[in-house]
Amino acid sequence: MSQNRTEPPFFGGCSNPDFKDAKAVILPIGYEGTSYGKTGSKEGPEAIINASRHIETYDIETGKDLADLKIFTMEGLVPSKNSTAEAMADIKEAVAEIIKSGKLPIILGGEHSITLGVVQAIIKKYPKLSILHLDAHADQLPEFEGTKIHHATVMRRIADDLKIPITSVGIRSMSSGEAEYLSKKSVQVFYAEDYPLELPVAEIIKSLPTQDVYLTFDLDFLDPAFMPSTGTPVPGGYNFYQTLPLLKKLIAEKNLVGVDLVELLPNQVNYHADVLAAQLSFKILCYKFR
Repeated sequence: MSQNRTEPPFFGGCSNPDFKDAKAVILPIGYEGTSYGKTGSKEGPEAIINASRHIETYDIETGKDLADLKIFTMEGLVPSKNSTAEAMADIKEAVAEIIKSGKLPIILGGEHSITLGVVQAIIKKYPKLSILHLDAHADQLPEFEGTKIHHATVMRRIADDLKIPITSVGIRSMSSGEAEYLSKKSVQVFYAEDYPLELPVAEIIKSLPTQDVYLTFDLDFLDPAFMPSTGTPVPGGYNFYQTLPLLKKLIAEKNLVGVDLVELLPNQVNYHADVLAAQLSFKILCYKFR
């Protein structure tokens, strides 16, 4: 990861606009309070922003330049370490301020549990909301390690507690209990083994029942050959160009009201993974504001 600190720590290396003029707001949340096994996702937001400062700001496909998109980069949020409930409350409060201002929140994690706090804020403005969940894991455990708020339970909390419809895509790892739960619930699941080469983009978008959609993108959705820097990689998954048609159609046909990219574990060896995460963030912004 680049250690060049001479440029401002803003996404894309662009000058920060005035907050009031920005179209979207990047909020880094380096939280990993429930991570187990390999840790380091708390360094993910800084790694993505650092990598974004070393990619070309012009997008050939859309003809957009990042410097013209007016993206405001906030200082990183450090949620409470007292409890997961307090951490979610801090995240909810921070995202609510972005939503109130009419900006698109782009959340850089951090572990996947942060999505719960973000969505708790989003539904206050967008009560008719559905979730597009890109992930290798179902994240539908009822609890884990004695807590109901965990990166392995986050989609269960959203489905059961917040009653928000979810479409999960790329799933290829779950427990038997999660499989039984999903067979009885209305969660739409597109398993990676059923679509190993090409995502059924039209079907996925059609499965989202509302116009307002929140995108949660766990980077282990991608094949570990391309995205090795995650805490729980799973063989299989998708590459950059297999993923873009889904992102493009989602934004063209639905109202994207917020995004998170989570679970990057940066390291010096796999710096290309940091760049991939930054490039995906850039593509989402270009599609949204083209």
